[in-house]
Amino acid sequence: MNSTTATTAIIAASAAPIEPRDMAELRALAQDAAASRFYGAASPEQALMLLVTGRDLGLSYSQALRAFHVVQGKPVLSSAGMVAVCLRSGVCEYFRVVASDDASAAVEVKRRGDPARRVTFTIDDARRAGLANRETWKAYPSRMLLARAQAFAAREVFPDLLLGLYDPDEAATPAAPVRGPVRPVEVAELDVDVVDVVEAAPDYAAEIAACDSLDALRVLGEQLRTRCPADQRARLRSAFATRRAELEQDAMRAAGINPDAEEP
Repeated sequence: MNSTTATTAIIAASAAPIEPRDMAELRALAQDAAASRFYGAASPEQALMLLVTGRDLGLSYSQALRAFHVVQGKPVLSSAGMVAVCLRSGVCEYFRVVASDDASAAVEVKRRGDPARRVTFTIDDARRAGLANRETWKAYPSRMLLARAQAFAAREVFPDLLLGLYDPDEAATPAAPVRGPVRPVEVAELDVDVVDVVEAAPDYAAEIAACDSLDALRVLGEQLRTRCPADQRARLRSAFATRRAELEQDAMRAAGINPDAEEP
């Protein structure tokens, strides 16, 4: 084998996706994925199910870990992941962005053998659903509108592929209709007047860390105002703010926004 052939073989081997040979290796991969904290899985068991679910949809294992998130204890697929699944399926002719701005987003999708379908999601739709006052929606309205339009189109045109999967922002939205004035879906701040450093009760800190959506964290914050002794709130406030920032970044990544990117 000459040097050129050897180099070509090395490149081809390095480009091949990682393929566990059995369930033991797949479980080991899931353990490493959960321990890295790079992805949305909070446990090896969650990571394993995300790996298997993503593979069923035609994604590689690393793509599955990046595309799936765990919201309120259930796996949800980002809008970008839904588009990727459709495009890789072989039955999608195209999945195009027709328009996208701060007022509305529209996509056009065509399945082989069917007429093209256009789906639009507007800021008025977001207001009716109680979404427009969320921090991520106020900061990135065009990205969030596009994510909703893509998710709706993917499920409507390719229900056999996605089987009712929702994106993280949709999964965090309460199913019950909103009655009366719409409250901003923001995480409540703990009302803290005490500045003494007091050791927080481990169960309260664990409940904060276990919240898997901004809505869940907001509800917990309201509960802690009455449940948590006043002398422990100052210590909990830091953990609360940290978890809120993590969940906000997860929501941004799910919408295709890089929270670490520098503003122009």
